[in-house]
Amino acid sequence: MDDNKFPQHLSAPLQFMWWDADTFLVIVIFMTMGMLNGGWALVVMVVGPLLYAQAKKRYTSSFLIHLMYFTGFKRLSHYPSFFENEFME
Repeated sequence: MDDNKFPQHLSAPLQFMWWDADTFLVIVIFMTMGMLNGGWALVVMVVGPLLYAQAKKRYTSSFLIHLMYFTGFKRLSHYPSFFENEFME
């Protein structure tokens, strides 16, 4: 038999240790902010990812994309802007 390992689930999301890729990215961002700013930001380095993990459990899978859309960081293609009052197809 061949020694190549085949993944158990092909559609499994990318993980770093036990964190999903988006949670790990939030940890890295807050860790970088904590190291650069020091002081109170070191507390944010721990609290930020914990709050994100709780929000991720509570809301839908596309929570982060919708949050970025709501705050104006991401524009969803083929959708009207957030502040549109009337939409006609």
